[in-house]
Formats: sequence, C-alpha cells, structure tokens
Amino acid sequence: MGQLEATKGLFINSLFDTNMAYNQQFGGGGAGGGANRPQRQMFDVSTLGLTCAQCGKAITELPFQPTPGRPVYCFDCNKGRRNDFPRRDRF
Repeated sequence: MGQLEATKGLFINSLFDTNMAYNQQFGGGGAGGGANRPQRQMFDVSTLGLTCAQCGKAITELPFQPTPGRPVYCFDCNKGRRNDFPRRDRF
C-alpha cells in the first residue's frame, strides 16, 4: 500500500469516528434518531393573535420569531406544504 492510500484510509477513518461521535451525542444516524437532540426553542406568539394563513387555526407557538407581513402556518398545514415541494438532493 502506498503513502497516498494509507493517508486516505486515515482520513476516512477520522471522518467515520467523527460522525460516530456526533451521532452518539445527538442521536442521529438511524431511523427515528434525534432522541438526544436538544429541544428546539419555541417562541410564545399568543399575544400577536396569529392565525394559520391556510386554515385559519390560531397559532400560539412558533419555532422562530415571525416576520411581519409574511404568512405563518400551523404544524399540520406546514407539514402538508413541505410535502408539496420536491426534495432536493443533498449531494
């Protein structure tokens, strides 16, 4: 085995070890992973009187601070909207 192949193997093993450590810490890498992932911060928007732009349901919490003038969607409508868009390849 040449020097380049040996170095390449070390690099790949290093990436593998890094990914394994990340997956163990945050619970990724498997079906249904993420059990150890920190919970996403939710913003209380109940005082803003927001309603879903699609179905009209009252929205009291969002995982982001809403921007004035932009529509917001409830969990169910947003899930349906995401499924309407084709998934982009990550690579």
